[in-house]
Amino acid sequence: IFICIFSFLSNQEGSANEQGSPDNLQNLIRLAKPGETLLIQAGDYKGPIIIDKPLHLKVVNGKVRIRNESKQPAIQIKADHSRLTGIEIVDSLSKESAAIVITGNDNILENLAIQTKSSGIQLSNASHNTIRETRIIWLEQKDEPPAKMSQKGNGIDLWKSHQNNIIENTVVNLHDGIYLENSNLNQVESNRIDYSRYGIHCMYTNGTIIRHNVGSYNVTGAMIMGAKNTQVIGNTFYKQSENVNSQGLLLYDVQTSIIERNRLEGNRVGMYVEQSQNNDLRNNVIHQNFIGLQLKNAQQNTCHSNLFYANVIQAEGIDSRNNQLKENYWDNFQG
Repeated sequence: IFICIFSFLSNQEGSANEQGSPDNLQNLIRLAKPGETLLIQAGDYKGPIIIDKPLHLKVVNGKVRIRNESKQPAIQIKADHSRLTGIEIVDSLSKESAAIVITGNDNILENLAIQTKSSGIQLSNASHNTIRETRIIWLEQKDEPPAKMSQKGNGIDLWKSHQNNIIENTVVNLHDGIYLENSNLNQVESNRIDYSRYGIHCMYTNGTIIRHNVGSYNVTGAMIMGAKNTQVIGNTFYKQSENVNSQGLLLYDVQTSIIERNRLEGNRVGMYVEQSQNNDLRNNVIHQNFIGLQLKNAQQNTCHSNLFYANVIQAEGIDSRNNQLKENYWDNFQG
């Protein structure tokens, strides 16, 4: 009976201390059965590792740190239905790949801490994944000059990846905080991005939901380009003002999108709209920017029920026509 019970428990849950040394995490993964929860004891583990079957890697107690000094990703997730919880990653070489690369579907990454000299997490042709409560920062090393923005990768990077959830993450001092390209129906919610180029950057996307995020001290809080049916709702972008091209929110070639209940405060330009049509800009607070709203070659947009106050220039339009501005509050109105 004892042998049968022990065999059953071993098939359900494995431990790093039972199965190998902290230097050989890949061997622990190789020995684990699909669907198993692999409990990892505190300690430093050596990357890179590859997850090619459904597994849950979970920290038992203390800190589990994966140190990667190779040109490969610290972790590659090629499987579907895998999960990483509570792991720290130190990816110390500059390279093309990210610290974590996901090519599978329906995976969950939660409560991770990533220090990277490249990019944080990259999804490529990967859908229905969730990244949440994860912190990604640029790895500053002693005796090295500060890296230029162009030398850095993105915090979370999506390429042809659809219907993913990016929720409650923190990205600091990367190139773009969250970058989506040719990726549709993704949800970007309640993230914090600071000291990056574009906090949130959408390129050629459809149906993206950007909601309740906060960005500060970036060049631009959110840059939406070549996008349709985007929802930008309830975000706060403030103090994007250090660069001559800084904006709280930038819309370029955007159609049929909703920009609602955002707070754009203390930016060089609060909201910049160029070559964009048929968008609804409503119920936003545009406050203490140098220029509140700027339209350029923009047509057939509706701007209503917004609050403009304490901006140096409230709004201006260049080569723009057939836009409707109605029911807005302007604190400097003299009529």
